[in-house]
Formats: sequence, C-alpha cells, structure tokens
Amino acid sequence: MDHVVYTIGWVVVLAGFGFAAVLGTVQMWSALKRFIASHRGTATNVRCPETGQVVKVRIGPNPATRHLCVLSCERFPGQPLHCAAACFPALATPAEENGAE
Repeated sequence: MDHVVYTIGWVVVLAGFGFAAVLGTVQMWSALKRFIASHRGTATNVRCPETGQVVKVRIGPNPATRHLCVLSCERFPGQPLHCAAACFPALATPAEENGAE
C-alpha cells in the first residue's frame, strides 16, 4: 500500500512540473508574439494633410535607428513615403532619418 501512495505522490509532483512547463511555454510564446508585433509597428488611421481623406498608416520603431517613425502609409503601398510624414509632424520617416527625402 505504501508504494501506491509513493507512486501517486510522484505522479502529482510530475504533473505539477508538467503544468509549470506548459504555463511557462505559453507565457514565453505570448511575450514573443508581443515582441514581434511591436517591431512591425501599430496601425492607426489619420487624416492625410494632402488629400483630406482618412488613411491607414503604421507607426513604430525605425529598424535602423529605433526612433518612432511612420513605417508605411496605404497611399504608398510598398514604396518610400512621399509625404514627409506631414500626418505626424513630430515623427520622421525612415528616409528622412537616413538623410534622403
């Protein structure tokens, strides 16, 4: 009878370790997803000063300098930004930070 209690005790201990490992993995995965998302920037809507229409832009850290900047604008899909970040005057575009316009 003692060996049954002893075995059940070890099963409970191992189940606790397994639960802790799964919980730690879930927390690590969640932190990794937040880290990756933060490097892609945050999407937001702004009124374009040139067209007067509401457009979607993505702001986030510039990969080169880590400064907050306008990463993309739906007006210029896959192209360099041409608006000089007029929608966010306090932020630079990656091209402006690198010395080009």
